[in-house]
Amino acid sequence: LNKTLSRKKIISIFQPNLDRIVVFEFEDYFLIFELFSENLILCDKSYTILGVLNPEQWKDRTLKKGYKYEFPKNSGRNPFLEIEEDKEEK
Repeated sequence: LNKTLSRKKIISIFQPNLDRIVVFEFEDYFLIFELFSENLILCDKSYTILGVLNPEQWKDRTLKKGYKYEFPKNSGRNPFLEIEEDKEEK
């Protein structure tokens, strides 16, 4: 990881679907940090996994080198919407 990303410039940082995932975008790579599983995944621009800190497998997705990275299924909850609804009730 250090050899691959050393001296590379971060293009953007984003959080998809308000989930507990942070994606660091580099010129040729994505570095994905899954906060809920404390896992670090390095992918190319087509989201093929080049390296993973803790390889894991669930019924709906696999985190192993060579597999395509899939974001976890969205729970459908939006914390911002829930906050707004809470304000309206008060």
